[in-house]
Order: sequence, then structure tokens, then C-alpha cells
Amino acid sequence: MPAVQLSLVVPTYNEVENVPVLVQRLRQTLSEYRWEVIFVDDDSPDGTLAAIQELAERDERIRYISRQGQRGLNSACKEGVMAARGECVAIMDADLQHDERILPDLLAQAAQHDVVVASRYSGTGGVSNWSRLRLLVSRSATFISRLFIRHSLSDPMSGFFLMRGEFARRHIEQVGSDGFKILLELVARAPRHTRIAEVPYVFRSRVAGESKLDSRVALQLLEFLFKHRFGERFPFAICLYALVGAMGVAVHLSVLWLLFQVLAMDFRLSQAVAIVIAMLGNFHLNDWLTFANHPRRHRRYVKALLSYGLVCSMGAGLSYLVSVFLFSHDAQWWLASFSGIIAGFFWNYQASRLWVWCRV
Repeated sequence: MPAVQLSLVVPTYNEVENVPVLVQRLRQTLSEYRWEVIFVDDDSPDGTLAAIQELAERDERIRYISRQGQRGLNSACKEGVMAARGECVAIMDADLQHDERILPDLLAQAAQHDVVVASRYSGTGGVSNWSRLRLLVSRSATFISRLFIRHSLSDPMSGFFLMRGEFARRHIEQVGSDGFKILLELVARAPRHTRIAEVPYVFRSRVAGESKLDSRVALQLLEFLFKHRFGERFPFAICLYALVGAMGVAVHLSVLWLLFQVLAMDFRLSQAVAIVIAMLGNFHLNDWLTFANHPRRHRRYVKALLSYGLVCSMGAGLSYLVSVFLFSHDAQWWLASFSGIIAGFFWNYQASRLWVWCRV
């Protein structure tokens, strides 16, 4: 049996309308090549897997991996790469935004390079119908990413690229399973002598389905970059929790000033309202930011909020006891108070991580 020249790994989630179109386009573009496509589906509820299976019954070049109870772009790509039989392995999305017509150009460059990246930001590359805000966010993320990697790339955030098979199988295990930009991790961890080329292309607009990008993607990017730069033990989540806490202090003082100084309300009532509003704000920010990838232990909002309030109350009590104990043993007032704040902070973080949000 002739060797497969190109294996395409395509992760899918709710892409039932796009899969048949993508397969037809691959047949047209790669008619002169020996190729296969491996769809890695994360238990799509919209019938994506059934559509892939129907196509696979009629074409042996179409393969698939069905993952039950698993989600994640990096882990899906890793499974697909390990199952690939091709001399070269390409990764692309199923949403038709990646231009399959440049695959022959990527293959041609692979003769002299280990990795060939389809770039939106080199040469004639570009994007279609993006708002100024989305373009600014993309450009900013790309610029920041380039500061953390040793290789010169115009588009390290690209999700469309090709690797020589031996390079892919040798380095794919180094990539974390819970990330979202597999190229960035590959390039960041690749040896300095890795040969990388870029081919420009225009990123298309999505026709069907919904984008998978959200705030968690940006957080995953920041977490990876900081840990890559400062080491895997960098306390990224604790830093986020501290940031939320600082914002909570600002909210508390602002509300207190408004109620007590501007509206001339009773101080005790103003303080109580400020505490509640700051706690509500911290809960929502931690849910959205610090523990974005940690599901709540209690699905019901009120129950989760009450758990968070209990944790913070216990943290306040611990802070009080530590500060009073140290002050009674001749510690300076500011040192006793600061020590109490630190003790309460770490209690709140660990207790929230274990009792309010699930540790994953």
C-alpha cells in the first residue's frame, strides 16, 4: 500500500454543517496526493459524528476518533497526530476558515522545513470581515506571544500548520493537553535548530456553526506564556485571585465613600452594603476569571454564592485572630494587620478552590 503523503488532523465540536463541505474541498485540492483526514470529535451533540461516519463509510481516507467525556483542542490534536500515518501531518479547523487550497504549498515547503505555518500576518496574508476590536485583540495576542518564543514567526497563534511526520510524533507529547494553541506550545518548546517556514493565506469568515473562542481562551494563553517564561510552578491562579481581591477593595471603598460621604447614610449600614457588593463582585470575577476552568461544586447560583460567603467569613475570622494574636505578642500594629491579611487571603484562595469551585 503506497505511503500516505499527508494526514490532516481536524478537531470537531458542533460542525455538522461544515464537515461535508470540508471533505469535498479536500478531495478537490488534494486530488494529486495520497492523503487522509482524521476527525477528532468531542462528543458533539449536533450530529457531527454521524455525519463523519457516513462519509467514512464511502471513503477509506476519512477516519475519525470519537471522544466521550473529553473536551479540549490540544488534547484532540495530540490524539489525532498520534493516530496519523502520513509522512506529513497538518492541523486545521473544521469551520472552513482555514484555506485548504494552500495545503500543496505547505507540503512543498515541508521538503526543507520541520514546521510550515499558514500565516495571516505575513506577505499577502490577512483576515476577512473582522471588526477592529477583534483584529486589535488578535494582533495584541500575537505580539505578546512573540515576546515569549525564541523562533521568529509572524503568526505563532495560527491554528493552521503542517509538520513533518517524524517531528510531529517526536514533539507532540511535550504539548500540554489542556491548552488551546498547539502551535504556540510546539514552537515555544521546540529546539533552536527547528526549521520553520511560513506561507501567507487569508483567514476566511465563518459560514456555519459558532466560534469556540471566549474569555477562557485568553486566560489560557496568558497562563501558558507566564509559565513558559517563569516556570511551571508560577502561581498564575493565585495572582489572579489577588488581582480580584485588589479590585474588591477598590469597589468596597468606592461604595462606602458614595453611601457614607455623598449620600450621608449611617456608617454601619454603608459598611454592610459595601461588604455585600464587594463580595458579590469578587464572586463573579473569580467565577469568570480565576476559576474559569473550574466548574462550581454547586450548580445553583445561590448555593455557590453562600458557600463563597461562608469561606470569606471564615477567612475574615482567621485574619482577625492572627492579627490580634501577633499584636498581643508585641508585633508592630501594621505587621500584625498585614500578617492577618495574608493569612486570610491564602485561606480564602485554598478554601474557594476546594469547596466553592472544583479542583481540576
